[in-house]
Amino acid sequence: PLAPQTFADELIQMFEPQAAAKGLVVTCACDPDLPDFVAADGQRLRQILINLVGNAMKFTAEGSVVLALRWLQPDTLRFEVRDTGAGVSEEGQARLFQRFSQVDASTSRTHGGTGLGLAICKGLVDAMGGEIGVESAPGRGARFWFEIPAPRTGALSTSAADASQSAEIMAGARVLIVDDNDANRELVTTLLSAFDVEVTEASDGPSAVAAAQALPVDLILMDIRMPGMDGEAAMQVIRQAHGPNTNVPILAFSADVTPENVRALIAAGFDGHVAKPVVPADLLLAIADWTSPHIEGSEPARADG
Repeated sequence: PLAPQTFADELIQMFEPQAAAKGLVVTCACDPDLPDFVAADGQRLRQILINLVGNAMKFTAEGSVVLALRWLQPDTLRFEVRDTGAGVSEEGQARLFQRFSQVDASTSRTHGGTGLGLAICKGLVDAMGGEIGVESAPGRGARFWFEIPAPRTGALSTSAADASQSAEIMAGARVLIVDDNDANRELVTTLLSAFDVEVTEASDGPSAVAAAQALPVDLILMDIRMPGMDGEAAMQVIRQAHGPNTNVPILAFSADVTPENVRALIAAGFDGHVAKPVVPADLLLAIADWTSPHIEGSEPARADG
């Protein structure tokens, strides 16, 4: 069960700090006829919308970004992400949902990204039995939309209550995110800011070691492949140093999620593993699990891959 209004409000809150930094207005507009609860995959919907809203923020220099939810009969939920950005030509729209395709090759240099995001969104919407599309014109902003079957259902399940409890556990936690990719750090910071988590960023191994020596944290999220000092080397230095974070949990942050690689990372000294590309629900649950000792005084079971 998913509460559409609450879901939309919480997602928009994730982007408020980023919007404020750019001088944009980010809002949510929900149909008053939305059901209290629908049957839908909140984790995957969040993945889609973080991509769509994130893109809208990225390509909008001024104005606003709006997430709108509408209830369509029979049992269909429609999401729209509207922005006042530069817009997309008809030719560009035809390439938007193709793998490794970008409207303009210069966008990867200016804004980053591989062109996979919208293709993944389309794949997820297709898997839900829905449709996705875009309406836009150069200079007139863009409206990305998708519709999925979402029948009415009853109250929230126990898993939703568990998620709420996880948010309470994370509140006040201190996390050091280490990654040489600016977009990865920005995404994690944006996600955690909605849960009152204090985030410190480091862009390489030496700066991670320096940050870990300078201030105590409750968890370190460590990228593995970084130029110069890689994540494993940085982890070993932090473990061996006489700083405030010698025994703090350090999770490997890597796209290589084969069982063999995860076991090797655990054997090397990492406490656990968080996969890339980020699945927000998985990231939040992992952080809630590993930061719970700062409130509860107990340690989670060590990951075994």
